Amino acid sequence: PWGYDIDSVIVRLYQFNSIGGPPTQYFPVWNVAGGDTIKCILNHIDYGFELDPDDWEKGDVGNPYTYTNNVGTVTDSEEDGYRYVDVTDCVLFDYQQERTFSQYRIAFQIDTDWDDHHDYVSFTTADATGNFYWPNLFIYLSTDVNIEENEVEFIETFAYVSPNPFNPETTISFSIPEDSKVGITIYNIKGQKVKTLVSEDLEKGIHKIIWDSKDSIGKSVSSGVYFYKLDVNGKTKGLKKMLLLK
Repeated sequence: PWGYDIDSVIVRLYQFNSIGGPPTQYFPVWNVAGGDTIKCILNHIDYGFELDPDDWEKGDVGNPYTYTNNVGTVTDSEEDGYRYVDVTDCVLFDYQQERTFSQYRIAFQIDTDWDDHHDYVSFTTADATGNFYWPNLFIYLSTDVNIEENEVEFIETFAYVSPNPFNPETTISFSIPEDSKVGITIYNIKGQKVKTLVSEDLEKGIHKIIWDSKDSIGKSVSSGVYFYKLDVNGKTKGLKKMLLLK
């Protein structure tokens, strides 16, 4: 939208299952020189306006339709569940090039595999019970604060998280310009409340609080994108994203 910039973009996929030999392995094992170090990665490519399912070379190094050969690791685990990759630079590039699409390929890039086992990872859009897991791009927008046109409280009230991405804990730092009722709440990607970290009267100044990636009953949450919302005197002053990587 006009007046906003892209702050960050995350692609989300749902890993349904995986397999790899020998029989006790459930994630691909590649019999390649140098050891089994190859991971499932994401390539930023240009498929054009029509997908050719027989074109397996886009995404390879040196291919003219490859923008970035390795954007990041999609998965290195047999565990089913959502996977997240930061594709901010890719989407910004597409936007600057006035491209209609932001297109990607998932790949294990190997030349040979001679272990005589079937190896694969599958991602799904739905399961047999009717649950849907569509691939999504989550685009987070930001806008610059104009000091001359905005109230001072928006300048003096800030919040940030570090480290980000994190595992297993991160510190949320925030400031308030005066004694205030403060609330900090953690939400998951679906907008469901995970935990209330702060709900109390605090003195003006800078404060810090640690989130240990556990929910309200003390259970560790899964990897993924989360948000913390800062409320001051009943008004939302910050809504920021965090990425938990396990």
